[in-house]
Amino acid sequence: MKFKDAAKNDDVVEALESIENKLYERGFLVSATGDNQCNVYIQFKTFSFNDKEGQYLVIAIDSEEPSKEDYDKFREILNYVVDKFSDFADSLPKAVLKALEERNGELVTLNGNVVFAVD
Repeated sequence: MKFKDAAKNDDVVEALESIENKLYERGFLVSATGDNQCNVYIQFKTFSFNDKEGQYLVIAIDSEEPSKEDYDKFREILNYVVDKFSDFADSLPKAVLKALEERNGELVTLNGNVVFAVD
């Protein structure tokens, strides 16, 4: 199975949406940006980072008025998402999980700019 097909798997999308909801509920986004109106989207997708294109788990935060950029909180968000997704991983078909495990890393973006990465 290809990465892009695994990323569109219904169980994967549902798991990521559930994690997005938890980020809102637990106040992670406000503590990282100071903006209580920001949005988050989590996807496995192809992304250009450090002048090369790769496959990543991308946590995209959009904020019209961030009053701060707390890099420790961005790291917490990334770790939380990775941990929560790994809780779901056991229920995924092996082919889907294998394709997603071949990603280059994980990224947190704020308004399209990478603010924290593990690759």
